[in-house]
Amino acid sequence: MMKKLMVLLFILAMVNVASAGVVDIVITSLNGAPITPTKEITILPTDVVNMDVTYQSEAGLFLFSMSFDIVAQGPGTLDGSQPTWPTGIWDPALTTIIPHDGKLGVSGAAAFLGLPGPSGIAVDHILMHCDAPGDVLVSLVENPGLPAGGSVEVNEAFDVFFPTFGPGVVIHQVPEPMTLTLLGLGSLFLARRKK
Repeated sequence: MMKKLMVLLFILAMVNVASAGVVDIVITSLNGAPITPTKEITILPTDVVNMDVTYQSEAGLFLFSMSFDIVAQGPGTLDGSQPTWPTGIWDPALTTIIPHDGKLGVSGAAAFLGLPGPSGIAVDHILMHCDAPGDVLVSLVENPGLPAGGSVEVNEAFDVFFPTFGPGVVIHQVPEPMTLTLLGLGSLFLARRKK
């Protein structure tokens, strides 16, 4: 117990000298099939995109806690019902995803014996479903007031590095070829009726 307390005090002491790291999101699979990680993709309305939240810090620094919102701007719905957390890193009692106002609130604290390294995956398996044709920007924004495990406040005061958020990902949603064909035929029919 004393050892754990000393580790916590050491980590909190490092906060004063820690510098910036980046937390971002990247597309890792399409319809359950792995793809080369990318920041931009074009999909059909029936497709489902899987994304990972990643972190990168300077050598020797660690991400100790998480508290942010995942936001989709455009015709897409975020799905945080099937997240995967890297084994042995995040404390299950203090790690959660809370849907609110069309966003996904991610909150978590590292387990003492499983601190994450200077870079890696913070959360895996964030899904986005296509709602209509159009572009969707999925990004991370600060939310320091999210509860971790429903009872503990986790915010930037406990981060070993102070994360900035990357630019996120862009998902282009296009109609399926059959839909475009039907729209074209319908337009021709309407144009012919007007004559």
